[in-house]
Amino acid sequence: MKRLLIPILSLGFIVVVLILSSFQRKCHFTGPTRVYTTLEQARSLISHGWLPDTLPSSAHNIREKRDFDANRIIAAFSFNPDDDIAPMINDAEELPGTSLQTIKPAVICRRDSWFPAPIIEGKFDKLAPQGFHIYEVGRHQTNRIISGKIVHWYLVLHRKAGICYLWN
Repeated sequence: MKRLLIPILSLGFIVVVLILSSFQRKCHFTGPTRVYTTLEQARSLISHGWLPDTLPSSAHNIREKRDFDANRIIAAFSFNPDDDIAPMINDAEELPGTSLQTIKPAVICRRDSWFPAPIIEGKFDKLAPQGFHIYEVGRHQTNRIISGKIVHWYLVLHRKAGICYLWN
């Protein structure tokens, strides 16, 4: 009987550990936030495919945080509201606010003040009254990444205020 007790207890311990670990969330974006004052400083992000090449020429105060393992990024930038942003949203479809609940960024365990909580929580009803709109760029692409460049993006954009939050 004692010979059976140790393997049974060991198996029970393993089962408990597996159950508890299944409840643990996978944290993304735990690295540092990088800040680029101008679009010129962020050119390497664009050339390496981490940011879309359609950012407005006046883009500034660019902040980004990457998850290299999952090939994901969250970013934000400001721009001159008079700038032409058509290239950025030409290939985009405006989405209903309710879609944010299903497309919100992956779990962010250490929240940064520069990326709004309502986006992380999927609560667009807190952003819509301020004038934000949601867009999906590259929706009809069969792959999220083509030739090493991210081609599928979600944008939460306020044209009049010149603010954009994006993730893939």
